[in-house]
Amino acid sequence: MAKSCKGLAMELVKCLSESDCVKVENKSYRECAGEKMPSISTECVGLKETYFNCKRGQVLRSPLLFKERGLYLRKGLDVIQQAQSGIGKTAAPSALITSRCLYWMRLMKCSQEPDRPDEMDRVEAAGGRVINWNGYRVLGVLATSRSIGDQYFKPYVISVSEVNITERMEKDEFVILASDGLYDVISNEMACQVVRHCRNGQIGRTFANSTKESDAVEVAAVLAELAMAQGSKDNISVVAIELSKSS
Repeated sequence: MAKSCKGLAMELVKCLSESDCVKVENKSYRECAGEKMPSISTECVGLKETYFNCKRGQVLRSPLLFKERGLYLRKGLDVIQQAQSGIGKTAAPSALITSRCLYWMRLMKCSQEPDRPDEMDRVEAAGGRVINWNGYRVLGVLATSRSIGDQYFKPYVISVSEVNITERMEKDEFVILASDGLYDVISNEMACQVVRHCRNGQIGRTFANSTKESDAVEVAAVLAELAMAQGSKDNISVVAIELSKSS
C-alpha cells in the first residue's frame, strides 16, 4: 500500500508541475485551485430550479437508481416522476436503462466518469488532469467527474447535473435504488432477472421473516444478499419501489 501511494504521489506531482495553472500563476496547487473554486450555493441553483419547475412531480432522492422495466441511473441522482414521464437528474457517474421485459433492454449511456471524452476535455480545460491509476481518475484519485460534494476537487469535479427523460408505460413495475455496493458486483441484466424471479416466487432471501412482506421488501433483501454473496466490498444499500402490482 505504501509503495502504491508513493507512486501515485509522484505521478500527481508530475502532472501538477505540467499544469498550465501552476506554470502561469506560479502558485501552489492548493492556492490556484482555491481561486477557481466555485461557490457551492451557486452550483445548487440548477437543482432548485429543476424542483420548482416540476410542481406536479414526485421527487425521489437516491445515490443510485435502477428501475426494472423503467429507469436506471448510477450514483448521485434525483428522480422526478411525473404523470407521463420519469425524469432522472444525475450529478455523478450514471447510465440509463429502460427494461420492459426480461430479454429486452434499452441502454442510454451517460456515465459521468473521467474517461468519457467530453468529461475528460472539461476536466483538463479547467486545469485538472485525468490519470489512469487503477482506472481513470480525476487527479489520480476520484473515479467520478461529477458529484455533489468533493469540494477539494473543484473546479474539475462539478455538481452540474445531466437530465434524462424516458416515457413511463403501464408495464413499468419497479424502481431499485441502491449504492455501488450492489452494482459493483451485479450487472443490470442480472438485477432484472433477480427482480423477475423474486416476484414469481422462484427465489427468496435466506433470512426471511415469519410474516409475509411486500414484493418490494423481498426484492431489496434478495438483491442485498446476492451482493454480499458475490463478495461486494462496498457498503450495500438497496431500496425497492413497486410501481405496479404483479399479476
